[in-house]
Amino acid sequence: MVSMTEADQTAMMMALQKELAEMKKAHEEAAKKNEEEIKNLQEENKRMKKLVEGVPSLAMTNQAGKSYATGAGL
Repeated sequence: MVSMTEADQTAMMMALQKELAEMKKAHEEAAKKNEEEIKNLQEENKRMKKLVEGVPSLAMTNQAGKSYATGAGL
């Protein structure tokens, strides 16, 4: 087993800290992108629901009064 010098250990620790910082940054960027995508999809979902509700042949109402798309013509 090869022992590492203190300088080698310090260099390795610095490299690992840099890699960790890069990974955290990438994670934060991905999380922000996912939040934006979810928001955009929720807005698109609202627009699509309004479109479906506006076309009687595409909307069905269950006993609870909720509207669902039948899939016809989509």
